Amino acid sequence: MNVFQWRVAASGYELEEVEGILYIGPSVPVSQWREYQPEQRPGLYRDFSRIRTPEDCLSFASSYGMLRGITCAEQVGQWEAEAKLLREALTAYRILETGDFEALEEVVNGPRTVHPSGVLDWFKVDVGRAGIAGIWDARLTGNTKEGALWFHLCHLVNDGLKDNVHVQLRKLDGPPELVTRPVNLLGVIWLQVAQEIAGIRQRRICQQCGKGFWLYERGEGRFRTRRDAIYCSQACNQAAYRKRKAGLQKD
Repeated sequence: MNVFQWRVAASGYELEEVEGILYIGPSVPVSQWREYQPEQRPGLYRDFSRIRTPEDCLSFASSYGMLRGITCAEQVGQWEAEAKLLREALTAYRILETGDFEALEEVVNGPRTVHPSGVLDWFKVDVGRAGIAGIWDARLTGNTKEGALWFHLCHLVNDGLKDNVHVQLRKLDGPPELVTRPVNLLGVIWLQVAQEIAGIRQRRICQQCGKGFWLYERGEGRFRTRRDAIYCSQACNQAAYRKRKAGLQKD
């Protein structure tokens, strides 16, 4: 079973300033690590979105570990900037879900969110920075606030997924399947956000084959998995039934 694992230092984490830059990293020496499966923590991305201070970074690291690597120190400023981008994405998603576009006006007229690669603008959707002519704005966004916000939200999430999540086509025993594989904890965080937006609410482990699968709850015409599902497919459901039946016959 190929399940993504991450580690948390049992010795805890600490802050250290080096040449005017604040870093966070494991307290040394690290004698023990605690392993866990981040994809089984559905609220992980919401916990990360609450980071606003260095102390918040320490609290998060103590529960979940580092973002990009297990042992290397990372800049606190990057953590705070990433959390701010995540809050921006969640705010955009909430506005799209509720239709509260008055809140959008407050965000548009408020301070801009600064990303390490540039400045993100909510309503102009940052098309120019990508080298695309302005005439494409209307085609990409529908020339509406909702379209512009969807474009911007996808831009934020795709930036978060890039370099942090790998997508692979695999063929094992059954039909070919498209598999998403986080590279690090940051990949899990943005993948959870993407799954939330796409309508995939919870990840479980199939009790028959041991593979992970997501529960789908939204979207007309989309494959829908029961909330109480414990098997990833009908084939696994039938295999488990045959196993139970064979066990009863032996008794």
